[in-house]
Amino acid sequence: MGNNGTRMNADERGFTKVKIRKAKKGDLKKIAELFRIESAKKPYFEKYTIHTAIKEISVYLHNELYVAFEGEELVGFLASLMAIDDNKRAHVKELWVKSDCHGRSIGRSLVRYIENFYQRKGVKYVALTTMKTAGAFKFYKKIGYRENKKFVSMGKKL
Repeated sequence: MGNNGTRMNADERGFTKVKIRKAKKGDLKKIAELFRIESAKKPYFEKYTIHTAIKEISVYLHNELYVAFEGEELVGFLASLMAIDDNKRAHVKELWVKSDCHGRSIGRSLVRYIENFYQRKGVKYVALTTMKTAGAFKFYKKIGYRENKKFVSMGKKL
């Protein structure tokens, strides 16, 4: 990683500069638009408006919300927080990268950025939740995340 959060990421087409930094309030609309568009796709099919997406994402401004830019274009973001009851654990709540930017190490760079951030704070474990049918599941396994055999996600249709 270079100065000012700039990372060089190799891809099959060459090198691209991705700048990662803490999100600012002024980034919120761009982040929400990316979130709204990408979360509407398979397998999520979420139906956010720009207003509901802003509301959903804005809660992370006071935690850890980071953005990735290529030039002036927002290409991804990551939202996370530390566990309330244990300062040795953190949770990635959202990670989204524009579909046409997949495969260019942007998601990997965002995850590594937050892992390094938490490691410096003494965090020993980062958790996240994803759908097994999502491409993100394979992505997380590829970068070293494993299914937690101790916990299971449960739900009940009402």
